Amino acid sequence: MKGHYKYLLLILILYLPFKGYSQFGSYGLTNARNIGMANTYTANSYGLFSVGINPGLLNKMPDGEEISILFPSLTARGYGVSRTLSSFDYYAGVIDDRAISRLDPELILETLTEGGSISLSAVIGFFSIGIKPSEEIGTFAFTMTDYIAAYLNFPGFVADALNNHKPLDGSISLNDFTYKTWWIRSYGLSYSRRLYHDPDGKIFKSVSGGAALKYFNGFVYQDIVINASVAASHQDTLLAASFDATIRSSFSSDMTFLNFLEPNGKEPDNILFPKAAGKRIGFDLGFSAEFQKGITVGFAITDIGKLDWSSNAGTRKIEASFAILGSLDEELIDSISADANVSKREEGAFTVPLPTTLRLGAAVQLDQLFKKFPGQLRLAFDFNKGFNNQPSNALKPRYSFGLEYQPAKKAPIILSGVTYDQLNNTAWAFGLGLNVRFMELYISTLDMLSLIQGSEIFSISVIFLWKINYKK
Repeated sequence: MKGHYKYLLLILILYLPFKGYSQFGSYGLTNARNIGMANTYTANSYGLFSVGINPGLLNKMPDGEEISILFPSLTARGYGVSRTLSSFDYYAGVIDDRAISRLDPELILETLTEGGSISLSAVIGFFSIGIKPSEEIGTFAFTMTDYIAAYLNFPGFVADALNNHKPLDGSISLNDFTYKTWWIRSYGLSYSRRLYHDPDGKIFKSVSGGAALKYFNGFVYQDIVINASVAASHQDTLLAASFDATIRSSFSSDMTFLNFLEPNGKEPDNILFPKAAGKRIGFDLGFSAEFQKGITVGFAITDIGKLDWSSNAGTRKIEASFAILGSLDEELIDSISADANVSKREEGAFTVPLPTTLRLGAAVQLDQLFKKFPGQLRLAFDFNKGFNNQPSNALKPRYSFGLEYQPAKKAPIILSGVTYDQLNNTAWAFGLGLNVRFMELYISTLDMLSLIQGSEIFSISVIFLWKINYKK
């Protein structure tokens, strides 16, 4: 156990230029069609594409299909992973080799560029099916989806100091260190129905509403909160720091090998269907209204509820303080690590909120506004705001703009849009789609800029929608 505290302390120490020169929730991923439009979906989705976003649009199944099936559906996105994790491997190797003097300031600088942030997200849609017996009865859907998210952020002042090659003098805070991760599986049952319909209505053509009941199984949860202060004097070669870290975690009994605080965790017996570490029920509510002239608005609140974590659950509080006068060496690292201690350890269940999110959106079908418009063009705008700061969710609102264009009836569908992620990286989305009688296929990326510029961000999303018209 002491070894893990040593790693934590070393990370804190590496923040300091002691040589003197040296993105489920409002930001979560969805499916390939929505990704291609920069996650602009609240008034712009339909059928199974709307599940988890706005159940009020589930009843909007185009082309008259009565049964639709989503399979397979895979979306993944990451930022800063290869750069930062490779450097972590280097640091861990340095400790294991007991050769602290080999620390490379250039590698530290590379790691902490852009604040040293890591963001990982994945959405795996195992299976989704929607059934629409009739307009009067409404539409039902069942979905099984995994949400995996991880977010790690180092204090931004470190990269600034290193980039400017300025030594640290005075006092600073490390309180903006953030680490959160979870793996959650959702089994959802959704229902949507048209509440009002009048093609000749003066204001509304139709209004629909929907709701979803979700049963959540959680397999992994961990968050780390650090409160720390550092004082340094370059002239006196003095470095002093104190910190306390609170680590809260829960792991499935099949996933304890992922817990860095438990080095003897066993390998998984069943990685596809592990035992649940947390359980609870959540809800989605949503509405949509279609005006004359092809204008649609949407409103939804998703993932209302909490999640109880109970398996291998607990909270640890770690405290340490140190003062260094002169250079940093291996013996001093060992001494600092030995002084770190668990001041409080509580085993037992805890509860965290689901990534509850408010979603508002509007969309307009331009080919319905203008006669002889070439093809079909749909423009959409979204506002999403989380009610908490869980993985893939944030109190900071997210805005997005997206478009969908099909030049001719049988032509490929072009998707594009602009938004930004939790790290404030601009995201230019692009995708292509194909809609034929029995199938829709979409492939997209949220990060066209990264493909062009070769940056650290990557994303890919693919989805198949199979359509069955059993009454024909």
